[in-house]
Parts: sequence; C-alpha cells; structure tokens
Amino acid sequence: MIRRWSSSFFAVLALVFLLALCPLLPFGEIAEPTEQIHSVSQAIRSVADYFAGISSGESFMYNRLHNLELVHENFLQAVWPLFWYSCAYVGGAGVIALFLGIWVGVRFASSTGWLKEVVGFCNVVPDLMMAMTLQLLVIWVYKRTGVLLANVMTIEQEEAVLLPILVLFILPFVYVVRLVSHLTYAELSKEYVLLAKAKGIPRSAILNRHVLRNVLPQVRAHLPQLVSAMIGSMIVVEQWMNVNGVGWFILHKFEITPLLTYPVLVNSLFLLVILFMCLYGLMRLAFSLIVRGVAHD
Repeated sequence: MIRRWSSSFFAVLALVFLLALCPLLPFGEIAEPTEQIHSVSQAIRSVADYFAGISSGESFMYNRLHNLELVHENFLQAVWPLFWYSCAYVGGAGVIALFLGIWVGVRFASSTGWLKEVVGFCNVVPDLMMAMTLQLLVIWVYKRTGVLLANVMTIEQEEAVLLPILVLFILPFVYVVRLVSHLTYAELSKEYVLLAKAKGIPRSAILNRHVLRNVLPQVRAHLPQLVSAMIGSMIVVEQWMNVNGVGWFILHKFEITPLLTYPVLVNSLFLLVILFMCLYGLMRLAFSLIVRGVAHD
C-alpha cells in the first residue's frame, strides 16, 4: 500500500513538472536545431530554478498588474482563501449530489417516466450550457415577476452563490443517478433478487439491503472520475459567473502571457492536484457513511 501511494505521488509530481514545461518546449514549431536545444536547456534550467527557489520562497512568488504596475506577491497567501472557498462549495454540492443521486438512482432503475428522460438529457448537457440556461431562467422569472431568485454572476458586492452551487450539484447528481440506475437495473435481473421476490421480501428491502450493497462498490470506483469532472465544471462556472474561487484566480490572474511563468504554472497545477485530493477525500468520507448506513440497515 505504501509503495503504491509513493509511486503514485512521484508520478503525479513528474506529470505536473512536465505539463508546466509544455509552453517552453517548441512543440509543433519549425525551428532550427540550435533553437530547439536552447528551448530544452531553458526548460531544464526552469525546473532547477524552481527547486532552488523553494527554500527561499521565491518559487511561490508571482507578479500581478495593479494600476498598470507589477506587484510582487506571495502565490499561496493570495490563493489560499479562494482555495478553501472553492473546496467548500464544490465539496458541499458534490456530497449532496452523491447522497441524493444514490437514493434517486436506485428508485429510477426500473422506471420509464419522463423524469428519467430528463435526467438522461441533463447528463449530456455541457456545464457551460447548463449555467447559461439557469441564468436565462433566473432573468426570465425576474422580468415576469420582479423577483430575483439568485445573482446570475458576481459583480462587485453582489456575489453569485446559489447558481454556481446549483450547477455544480446538477452535473454530478445526474451522473450518479444514471450510473446507479444502470447498475441497479443490471442487479435486479440476477438470481438472488428473483429468489428474494419469490420469498415475498418487499421491494424496498431488496433494494436497500441486497441490491444497494452490491452496487455501491462499483459506484466507488467512479469517484475519481466524478471529482475530476466536478473540478473541470468548477473552472468553467467560476470563469463564466465571475466567482472568486481558485479556478477564477488561475485563469483570470494570469491571462496576460508575460505573467505566466514556469513557477506560476507549477503552483497552479499543484493547487488543482491538492484540490482534487481534498474533494476526493471528502467524497470518500461521505461514501463511507453511506456504506455504513446500508450495512446497518
């Protein structure tokens, strides 16, 4: 176990440094051999400079524009409050989506109503289109009734909270519902379920005590994919709705190319990795509570 985790850690570490090198390497460019050698040597020097600057803290500094002047600031101090803000609302939406998605998915397994069709349609809708649809719906309700259900985006002191959480809830929710519904439907045709029905065991007891216990291990295997999709949706939603989170910080602060240095790229990628680990740990904790609840049912 320790060997597997250590190998995974070093693999992620190497991947982060290699991905951050991509803008420095002449991929897809027709360049002279001397220029290619210079680019490679510059990339190697950037990695060495990053490790050398860790002890002094220089690798965690970045430049930002303030009143048309460059300001030297600490990356971690600037992004840490935004990191925990994003982690809180994305994690909260994900945990609620996991609980409700499993509960609804089990009961949707053998249904053919229009609600199941709506869930299937939402599963293929891109996150950006979902955000735009909810924004248009809020605007339409406001024009009709004069009631503003939620802020459609963050503008100065008016912060968008409900809509980003709703978008980040819907996407994992429909994913879990469809996954659990598909797995439950496959379980309902197995012999032990047919035997339980023949013995007169209620359907709810079969679903909760038998079927769900066999479905949950397969759902757990999809948690990394689910968390990755949530982080991707978070970046899109924060940028589109101007939410001051870690995704907005990475894309908004460094949209000016000269400010996008190698240490900034490395730190941003590491930040996303840490965010993934925090969200995945939170989802695993919530999932273990579900498993424990089913085991004691």
